[in-house]
Amino acid sequence: MSKDEMSVKELLDLGFCDEVLDENFNLVDKNEKILTKSKLKLIVKNFKAVLLVKSDKNGKFIPYDIEELREF
Repeated sequence: MSKDEMSVKELLDLGFCDEVLDENFNLVDKNEKILTKSKLKLIVKNFKAVLLVKSDKNGKFIPYDIEELREF
């Protein structure tokens, strides 16, 4: 695993966020890889820090950017 990606478990263990959810607001498995090349933007849902991600064509997850989050 390169430093441009982390597993959900690593993000949770670092205390970076409380949950990682996909575009349908389902919990992402702790073994899934999240691409962390760009700045990660969190939202607050039910008083928890949440990272929203979407699946890419390679089976990895990409965090939503700020413009995409504003559309929610």
